Amino acid sequence: MTRSAITILCIWLFILLTMYLLWPLPPLTGSLPDTDDYMRMTRVFDILDGRDYPSYAAPRLGVNGEGEIGWSRLIDWPLAAVQGTLEHFMTRLDAAMLTATVVPALALLAFIAAAFWCASPLMGASHPFSSSSL
Repeated sequence: MTRSAITILCIWLFILLTMYLLWPLPPLTGSLPDTDDYMRMTRVFDILDGRDYPSYAAPRLGVNGEGEIGWSRLIDWPLAAVQGTLEHFMTRLDAAMLTATVVPALALLAFIAAAFWCASPLMGASHPFSSSSL
């Protein structure tokens, strides 16, 4: 493992530990930390259940029982992939709690690695974390 990979993993672990000390893990508490997380997982369940995906309408939301959600749908697909896979091995609720823990952690790791990759040309060739070591 290169020095930059170890640094990326250390930063990632530090941030994860800090986050999980501030907010309890969903699999341990049995609940998601925010109401937006429940709405997002409802969208993921809709995808997995075969509901019409292009629809922005969300049942049980709004005055008439059908409100609209304007969120980006890009994040729904990784959540649905992990959720759909985990549902083969555990209940839907347990899979949702684990998905809500794993996917954001992996997204954070990807973001930190991308930040290092983007910053490496600015550091110069003599820096230990230059693009040649990534």
